Amino acid sequence: MSNHLPNQLLLCPAHPTRRRAPRAGPLSLRSPRKVRHRRVVYDQRANRREIGAAVRTLAAHITALLLAGLAIFSLTEAAAAAVTPPFGGTVWIGSSVLTPLSATDLLTVTPAGMGVRTTYDRRSGWVTQTAYLFNSTFTGTGTVEAIVNAEFGSVAAAQSEAERYSRVVGQLPRACRLNVDALWIHRGSDAFGGGNRSLLIHTDYALASWTFIEELLIHECAHTSLDSSFGGTVSAAAWARAADADPGFISTYAETNPLREDVAESFLPYLAWRLGAASGYTASQLAEIHAQIANRIDYFDSLRLNLNPVIATASPATPPDPAETPSPAGPPADAATPAKPQRVRWWGPFTTGRQIRATFTPVAGVVYGIRASQATATAAGRCSIVTNTKTGKLSAKCTIRIKSSGSWLVQITPQQAGAPGPPATKTLLVTARGG
Repeated sequence: MSNHLPNQLLLCPAHPTRRRAPRAGPLSLRSPRKVRHRRVVYDQRANRREIGAAVRTLAAHITALLLAGLAIFSLTEAAAAAVTPPFGGTVWIGSSVLTPLSATDLLTVTPAGMGVRTTYDRRSGWVTQTAYLFNSTFTGTGTVEAIVNAEFGSVAAAQSEAERYSRVVGQLPRACRLNVDALWIHRGSDAFGGGNRSLLIHTDYALASWTFIEELLIHECAHTSLDSSFGGTVSAAAWARAADADPGFISTYAETNPLREDVAESFLPYLAWRLGAASGYTASQLAEIHAQIANRIDYFDSLRLNLNPVIATASPATPPDPAETPSPAGPPADAATPAKPQRVRWWGPFTTGRQIRATFTPVAGVVYGIRASQATATAAGRCSIVTNTKTGKLSAKCTIRIKSSGSWLVQITPQQAGAPGPPATKTLLVTARGG
């Protein structure tokens, strides 16, 4: 008789009921020790099998997690690519949403003496100081107080600044001027600002960015009159719902500052989309705008904003497809606004003297004047129109003589029957040299 238990009768961990007691016999005193030895050997093998199974299971789980993470990463990358903002900052998409030829609601700019006012100046923060005051009146909205920093030095210089920026403010949509009570006008190359029922203007920055002056002020007036952060027309909750339904933000600037900039960054593209081709945006740009912020556009439409004098209706209709938007018709036959010059080239000043010259293609039958201004000086000149005897084409040449060097803001102004018309499309900053 064998003294060993058969292997098939060893304890199986999965079936403990199959345990068998060792047989009694002469060697029964040694049998339990041998059984224990065999149990230990079996347990070690079973443990190795269990550890191996656990390692394989863990490896499978890790592999699954890695694959899931890779899939999520790929989806995230694809989603991020799908909602990348099409523009960096919407002010700089184009400079023709409004131009100096656009209609303005400005009626009068009246001096109101000097007074103490608290304004914000980016060069030094909140300041309370004596300033030149002017009352600017507009069609469709209330009077705006233009507060001009005393650093401009004289009533005449301050009034020139008040008139310059009040005219542009009058071009803005009335819904965007609704909460504007004051213009804060300072020198300096710091950025503009909106909110606090005001528009902040730094004139050196304005002159350096003059081609986009209207677009800059549309952005800022959207802060002041539309943004819910400043008590504007837009509902924060409704805006959030519209934004959530859109693929993403219209610009990187809005994406980086969503609570502060999304409304202001979206309003200018909305206005451009409503204007269609008349905005100067390309069909591709208009299509990108609608694809990115269609729900925000619908929300702006739902507010029934008064967009006069930009769009002559207080109740916007559904615009045509941007890609099919035709060019706008010209002004009515009896309108006093002439067509804009087709081309303007600037020289100056010549080394023989302090002189600024301009030449451009005029509109037949329209007389033009030219004017240049600094903070403390102005100059006016003449424009003559000649006809090329060979081609029959018209050309206009304008000349201004100035008494001092430095930076001059130059405007060409069309006139009808001797009455000043709106400024022409080209308003440029010219730096004159001495000589």
